[in-house]
Amino acid sequence: GAPAVGWFNSWLNKEIDYIARLEPQELVQVVNDIELEKYLHSFNNFQTSYLSLDCLQPPFDNLLLRRALSHAIDRTPFCEKVMQKTRIPAFTMLPPEFPAHNPELKTIQEFDVEKAGSLLTEAGYPNGKDASGNQLVLQMYSRGREVLMEYIKDQWERYLGISVNLQTLENSVWGARRAAHTMPAYIGEYEYDYLDPANLLTRLWKSTGANGSPRHAWRNEKF
Repeated sequence: GAPAVGWFNSWLNKEIDYIARLEPQELVQVVNDIELEKYLHSFNNFQTSYLSLDCLQPPFDNLLLRRALSHAIDRTPFCEKVMQKTRIPAFTMLPPEFPAHNPELKTIQEFDVEKAGSLLTEAGYPNGKDASGNQLVLQMYSRGREVLMEYIKDQWERYLGISVNLQTLENSVWGARRAAHTMPAYIGEYEYDYLDPANLLTRLWKSTGANGSPRHAWRNEKF
């Protein structure tokens, strides 16, 4: 769901008894406080955050570009430093220890700047520029302030030489635009309902209807 802005202060002020999630800076405060740390409990959860791209419209309809973008994100520092080890890098939709998780698929999206640059050139954007020498500008949307989106913007601009226009939307507007498939790129997340790969795969990536699947502008006949 949306970030729990302000809940931590309400908990500190004893206005509420329990909160389900801490933002990274709040977690740092808790683990460095001997009294607060007593109240911290954590557990693993099968939920995957992923970058959803409009695969039916340019420029994200370019598979080589999408592959370049995936290799230009160093997930490990984000998970360990920015998110204070509350996340682990995702290279597949199915998390580790979930049925049918395949660690060998990591190579498809692992961090590799050289490969990313090569794929970007093959996609028609050498050094982040098109055939006319114009810089590639990617449009992305954030639901409130999303640290992950800011991180991805930094990674792509740093390693690929492209430009990212990141716009912030209110939660209700973001949801309406997701349903209408009018956001070229955004962060999606899906928490499992039951322990079967079909839950995170076929329910989410249905690939049906004129616009692709219900949630995503994506279609794959083979899938």
